[in-house]
Amino acid sequence: MKCFTWKQTLRKRVLICALAVLAGAAVVIGVRAYAASSVGSGYQADDRAEKGTPEVAEEEQYAHVIVTDGFELDICGNPRIEERKVYFYPTNPKDNEVWFKVAVLDESGERIGESGMLKPGEYTEYIEVSQEIKGETAVTLKVIAYEPEEYTSRGSAALETVLHP
Repeated sequence: MKCFTWKQTLRKRVLICALAVLAGAAVVIGVRAYAASSVGSGYQADDRAEKGTPEVAEEEQYAHVIVTDGFELDICGNPRIEERKVYFYPTNPKDNEVWFKVAVLDESGERIGESGMLKPGEYTEYIEVSQEIKGETAVTLKVIAYEPEEYTSRGSAALETVLHP
């Protein structure tokens, strides 16, 4: 007959707690990996990012947008188009406390282009799309904001516009 002591019981409880912590960590890692895959090219900085504020023609309707999730952005509602480059001029204002990227979705919700990550005070001129825009094309711009350095979600916004080549 085997007798269990309090030490054996304590070891089992510690082992169970350790396994629970490891399982929780695996879930967190899995969720972050899924989030990274769901934002397209991941957390890459935009290699064309420039500091400051762009000079944009008035007819391109460059506007300031305040998002209820607590961040702001500047972007064109009527961008100029050259072949597969759409000049949205997405700009992360210098006073923002988030990093963000902008995905371009077609009418079916398929991602056809996206910017890299833009830090506060940065902008990029254009977003390259996977197909040339030949006629009026309705698109949704999905702006996805992240906590700097942590890449946890800080909210998102969807802006709809029609591209006119």
